[in-house]
Amino acid sequence: MVIIAEQDASSTVIDCEGNENEPHRAFVIRNQASSNTIIEGFTIRGGYNTSGAAIYCTSASPTFKFCIFYGNQSTLSGGAIRCKNSSPSLINCTFVANSAQTGGAIFGLASSSPYLENCIIAFSGSGESIATADGSSQPLLACCNIFGNAGGDWERAISDQANSDGNLSVDPQFCDPDNLIFTLKAGSPCAPDNNSCGRLIGALPAECN
Repeated sequence: MVIIAEQDASSTVIDCEGNENEPHRAFVIRNQASSNTIIEGFTIRGGYNTSGAAIYCTSASPTFKFCIFYGNQSTLSGGAIRCKNSSPSLINCTFVANSAQTGGAIFGLASSSPYLENCIIAFSGSGESIATADGSSQPLLACCNIFGNAGGDWERAISDQANSDGNLSVDPQFCDPDNLIFTLKAGSPCAPDNNSCGRLIGALPAECN
């Protein structure tokens, strides 16, 4: 399965419109879906569920590219993504203002090892950026910026990856986050010219001063 937006995540939105009375998420991906399952170029927002408010993966390892996860809320774990026996790849994704009791953006359990490359996780309303339930789950990150999450940034399962492999923890400098504009300022550390990886970090490029 390959789902690619016609335009980028700034203009292609999946609004789950979830709430306590009507919980909704965008995708449930299960049963051996592999990295050949690709979802690319969407903003996924407004998910609400007990766990994995935007994406719920079980025994599956899909790939997400150039996606934005904004304002998703789980009452328990995985504000945006919950992984069980799953190791999704997240490439150039941006997570902003997601929330959960644990794992404001991502939660893994039962031998889940999500791989994040060139991603931003910022400003989770509650919960640390990434959390796991057990020692068999080990997220791996490269060239990622984790900053300003209410429950902590480089915590527990990912604490040893801070300041290595191009990882950092600084304000990503979005153009206008109050109006849901998550392009980057020219001086952003996530712009290719301003980080040690020499790559775009996040889903959208620098487009303002």
